[in-house]
Amino acid sequence: MKNAPLIAVLLICVTVFALLIGMTISVSAHPSTSASAQTPSTPATAQTQSTSAAAQTPSASGTEQTPSTPCEVTISAPTGEEPVGAQGDVVGTAKIPKNSFLWLFARRDDQPRNFLWPQQGIAAGDLAPSAAGAPRYAGSVHYGERPDTDKLFRVILVVVDPLENQKLEKWREEAPENNYKPWIGLPRSVEGCTPVQVVVKKVEH
Repeated sequence: MKNAPLIAVLLICVTVFALLIGMTISVSAHPSTSASAQTPSTPATAQTQSTSAAAQTPSASGTEQTPSTPCEVTISAPTGEEPVGAQGDVVGTAKIPKNSFLWLFARRDDQPRNFLWPQQGIAAGDLAPSAAGAPRYAGSVHYGERPDTDKLFRVILVVVDPLENQKLEKWREEAPENNYKPWIGLPRSVEGCTPVQVVVKKVEH
């Protein structure tokens, strides 16, 4: 039994070696907690995508903030193909921008579409206020000469800026000496203001 101490030392060494191998295998099979913490979880990713999608979707409140149309012109009278004489009033409502002008044009409906005769311009500041809604206007229109009886006439209302108004006023001043040659084409209207029109029938002069 002289070798007993040596055998005991060898057993201890084998035991320690086995323990070390077991610990190494355990560590390899289970990653560390710190590594797992650095990997983003699925719920976090889902929340990021949800927030991004919501940011790209316009809200209802954004839609409600769309600016309203700056112009709204209506013709109350005359109505479509209403009988008229040599001259008559055109009346209605006009919500137009400041410093703009509402111009009335007329032409015989069987004449070239770009032939127009300016009738009258009304400044935005001269519109009659109305407690019921938009301001009101009234303008006079001449429906041609006696040979134009029994013809259809088209009345067109256009909202123009001060520069176009000056050109139209100059036409009116020079019209008698120019034998009332027609104004060619509709003038440029103020942005957001759509021309309105009505067709009437001249039955007498």
